[in-house]
Amino acid sequence: MKNKTWITGITIIALLLIVFAVLGMIGYYYLDWDWYPAYGHMGFMMPFGFIFMILFWIGVAAVFIHFFELRDTSKKNNAKKILDERLSKGEISIEEYERILNIIKE
Repeated sequence: MKNKTWITGITIIALLLIVFAVLGMIGYYYLDWDWYPAYGHMGFMMPFGFIFMILFWIGVAAVFIHFFELRDTSKKNNAKKILDERLSKGEISIEEYERILNIIKE
């Protein structure tokens, strides 16, 4: 489940980067940028800015996934597993097992 969450997050970030890159190219090639040519005055850092922006968004995605990842909420399955273990160890009788299992299913 954890790997699926990471793959989903990375896919979303990759798609957003592609969309922003395409929009940036459209703006660059079709808008009038006479006052700021592509890599003219102080434009030599543009590729590094793009690389750091990618790293920034990957970091944001990693933090987002880390703090908001999907949790396993199958408490009933965990309770049944514990109940099965208690029965196998002989801590409870079959009648108690069935009574507690009915309570868990509710």
